[in-house]
Amino acid sequence: FEYLVKTPLPFLFFLMLSILFFIKLKAREWKDELTLLLPMIIFLFITSFIMQLNLGLIHTLIIPFFLFVFVAKIFQFKKYKTKIIPVLLSFLVVLYVSGSILFAPSYIAYFNGIISPEEAPLYVIDDSLDLGQDLINLQYYLEENNITQIKLRYAGFEHPEYRNIIYEKLDCEPTTGILAVSVNSLYGGRFWYEGIQEIDMECYAWLREQEPIARIGYSIYVYDITEEDLIVIEEQDQ
Repeated sequence: FEYLVKTPLPFLFFLMLSILFFIKLKAREWKDELTLLLPMIIFLFITSFIMQLNLGLIHTLIIPFFLFVFVAKIFQFKKYKTKIIPVLLSFLVVLYVSGSILFAPSYIAYFNGIISPEEAPLYVIDDSLDLGQDLINLQYYLEENNITQIKLRYAGFEHPEYRNIIYEKLDCEPTTGILAVSVNSLYGGRFWYEGIQEIDMECYAWLREQEPIARIGYSIYVYDITEEDLIVIEEQDQ
C-alpha cells in the first residue's frame, strides 16, 4: 500500500506497461530481466522477513533503483507501430518531472495524490513520512513570525537546541500556547530524539482534533491553543 501511495502515478503506469512487456518476453530474454528483479526480491525478503525492518524509507529509496532500469524497456519507441504511445509516454515523463519539482523540497513526505500529504498520517506513520527533516524549516517559521518560545514534541534525530529553538517539552496533557509536534509523535509514532520507540496512540489524541495553524513541510504541525480551546477539549474528555 505504501509503495502505491508514495510512488508517482506516471511511474506506476510505466511499471504496469513494463510488466505486460515482461510477460511477452522470449525465453532467452528472461535472464537479463531477472538480474534486475532478483536483487530486489532478495533485498525485500532479507529486510522484511529476516531483519524485520521498517521498510518505509528503505522501500521508497532503494527499490526504485532496480525498477527504473526494469521500466526502461517501454521507452524503446521503435517497437511501437503507432505514435500515440510514444507521445503518451513523453507526456507522462513531463508530468512526472513537473510533479517532483512542484513538491520540492518535501520529498520525504511526498504522496502521489491517491491520498494527500495532509491525509497521510491517517494511513502511514513511519520513516517514509517523518524523519525529523523539517526542524530547520520550523526554525525559519518561528523567526518569520517572531515566535520566541514554544512547546515542542519532536520525533526526529536532531537536537532542537542546535537550531536555537527555545522550547518547553510538550507533554500528553492538554495545554495552551504555541505547540509544535512532529506528525509521527502526533499520531503515536516513535520519538527518535528522546530514544522512545513505543507506540502511544492516545498521548495526543486531544490535539489531533484541533486544526493546525501551519504545517511545516508536512512533518511538523503547529497549533495555537487558547484558553477557550482548552475548555472545549477538557469538556470533550469528560
